[in-house]
Amino acid sequence: MIKRFYYSILFSIFLLNLNLQAVVIETSSLDDVFKYADKNSIVVLDIDSTLVEVEHGVEYWVEHKQEKLEKMGLQPEQACDLVLYTFFIISRVAKLFPINDSPKVVNKLQKMGIRTMALTNRSLPIVKRTIKLLKDIGIDFSKNALFKNDLVLNISHKGMFYKGVIFSGKNDKGSMLKEFFKKINYTPKKLIFVDDKVKHVKSVEKKFDDGNVEYIGIRYSFMDEKKKNFDPIEAENGIRTFKIALGLEPIYSKPIAENNSLDKNINKKIETGDNWAISLWNKITCPFKKAYKAYF
Repeated sequence: MIKRFYYSILFSIFLLNLNLQAVVIETSSLDDVFKYADKNSIVVLDIDSTLVEVEHGVEYWVEHKQEKLEKMGLQPEQACDLVLYTFFIISRVAKLFPINDSPKVVNKLQKMGIRTMALTNRSLPIVKRTIKLLKDIGIDFSKNALFKNDLVLNISHKGMFYKGVIFSGKNDKGSMLKEFFKKINYTPKKLIFVDDKVKHVKSVEKKFDDGNVEYIGIRYSFMDEKKKNFDPIEAENGIRTFKIALGLEPIYSKPIAENNSLDKNINKKIETGDNWAISLWNKITCPFKKAYKAYF
């Protein structure tokens, strides 16, 4: 009798651990989150290429430009920093557009009483701008934020939780989310994370694989086709319109043609097109510069 009871307990523990095993799925419909979300859940959503796309495909241009600079001979860290200069400045004028009905999905989750927040690789210099642009399209993560106060999150680089959004910057997303929960002394029962990149879905899974949290990772594939058909020349000319709007390039300048040469003459290459982000560094406002320096 005692032995049977003992085995019954062990079997129950086994089933509990089985139930808390991580699940990772792929879908092109954000509505699939409702198949898994309940009032015990916290839903964490990526921003770029999940909820929104940036005007002129800037998010894809950033990846493309960084890869190009690395092929030209720059170290990944250097290439990343150079592209970030550009992205931060472009973000001052670039608009965000909702992907499908993403604002409706977020608002529905919130109305259902399900805690909903965002986790993005966007960085400190564009925190307030990002929040404003999200509100402009009807997304406000502060409505039912898990934590009402703003928090500075320090891991390898500075990050921040602001109005329901974690801005992780260069930090690993899984580590940043773990640090946030630790900071507010919170352990989710059920964590649902949606991102367009597999590496981020896996990163979060890795940090919550101890069996204490039911994890559901959703790799969102809706924008895959658009990314596959990304046109770097078209994007470069879109970036040019931003530079003109910011007074950083004459309106009569010629459209840009993509240069795919992989020679190692980095200085010459950068001077012919990529160095504008560095040259305008002395022109940008002091608060923006301080924010960037504080982050890096």
